[in-house]
Amino acid sequence: MLFKFISLSLISCLALQNFATPLDQCIYKNNTYVKDEGTSDEYYKFSDEKYKLIASLPEKNIKLYAIRSCDYPGLYTKFILKIKDDVRNFYIGWYSLTSPYQNPVLILSDVNNDKIDELIIISTVATGTGLRDEEIHIININPLETLDYKEYFIANPLMIIKEKVTTKITKNEDGLLVYFKINGNDYTVRKDKKFAEYFVPDSYVVFTSGVEWEVINDKIYAHADAGLMGVILGNIVIEYKYIPQSQVFNVDKIYFDKDKRPKFKSNY
Repeated sequence: MLFKFISLSLISCLALQNFATPLDQCIYKNNTYVKDEGTSDEYYKFSDEKYKLIASLPEKNIKLYAIRSCDYPGLYTKFILKIKDDVRNFYIGWYSLTSPYQNPVLILSDVNNDKIDELIIISTVATGTGLRDEEIHIININPLETLDYKEYFIANPLMIIKEKVTTKITKNEDGLLVYFKINGNDYTVRKDKKFAEYFVPDSYVVFTSGVEWEVINDKIYAHADAGLMGVILGNIVIEYKYIPQSQVFNVDKIYFDKDKRPKFKSNY
């Protein structure tokens, strides 16, 4: 997705603080770092490389393995998805921090209304002060439909915001007014005089502190903070729907929420 490149420049610095294992405990092999022997971690060997187990749904016999990148040592960039005895690899466009506190979340949910659960993988690709950026992958794991696990395309939330959200800022004797126009609906955030005193005329609302994802009642939601001069005004919420004709997930509803992004609100 395009939004991951917005934070990719931050990852090279931020990811270094998320080592699960120091590099002196790793061995260099086939252009990747792989963890050495002598640990209790579970691995899966594939193409002469050891993939570490980073997430699983034991009751469904679903396991996700990964290898740390040598270009970005704080990131996993090569993944193996194992469902029972079936194995698929994913190398392009997948990232996840190596910190064990930021392991991916696996969710089974019927997000495309075909009466069969899809596998949703939500991984964290960057964290920091005022920053949390996640990516989402939606996998068709129904063997009756495909010989391979198909990954569905989901529209970039930041591109949706760019297309559907406009903002305007005005200052008066009472403080600051920030206007949001989203899909024809108007929202207003008021800031007091103290905040207005520090307002820089050329400042504008930004949506670059990352995107977080959640799944609620078979619906996918993206949350992106709306910030002004380092202060979070609220967040843009995008609800997705599946488009059968194009087999993609695209925006269904988009709105502004004055509360900060909910944490652990989803059903996983």
